[in-house]
This record gives sequence, structure tokens and C-alpha cells, in this order.
Amino acid sequence: TSYLPKSGLCDNCGLPLNNNGVVLACGHGYHPVCYGRRCVYCENFYKKGIFENVNSFLKRVEKGTDTLTQDDLDDEINEEEEEESEETADEEIDVSATLEAAINNINYW
Repeated sequence: TSYLPKSGLCDNCGLPLNNNGVVLACGHGYHPVCYGRRCVYCENFYKKGIFENVNSFLKRVEKGTDTLTQDDLDDEINEEEEEESEETADEEIDVSATLEAAINNINYW
């Protein structure tokens, strides 16, 4: 953090810790009445880091939305080819059904 722990002193009130203080894993020390179940300095440090990382991520995401990669282009071409082949298959089925109906109606001419 930007706030270094005070050796032997409470990082909240600045008074000596004596026997009733606790030193956290981060190195900051507090009296029981000064400790609010979290290290204020480390909490702010982590919050700031999280906000910076999220903002950096969002900038990259927003920047990347306008950039097409070769994979994107290949996927688009493949999708178009699949749609065209499906349309051709549907047309062949329609023609086959029409032909079959016409053949069946020959007997009635």
C-alpha cells in the first residue's frame, strides 16, 4: 500500500499497541476499538487496483469491438456458404416435390 505500517503503533490512532493490539498479515496494526474488521489502507489499495484493472479491461474490450480478425472474416464467409447451401437444398426439395406431383398427375391427363 502507499501507507506503510507503523512499527509498534496503531495505524489508525497512532498510539502504541502495547499488549492489546493486533498486527494483521499486511503488517498494519490496530487496537481492537480502532479495527473495523478490515485494514482501511489495504482495502483502499485493492479497490484502486480493481478499478484500474476493470477500466483497462473495458478500454480493451471497447477498442477491440471495431477490429475484425481473419478468424472473424473466415467465420462470416463460412456462415454465408452454409446459408447458400441450405437455400440450394431447400430449392432442390421444392423442385423434387413439384416434379413428383407432376408425374403423379400424368395419369389424369
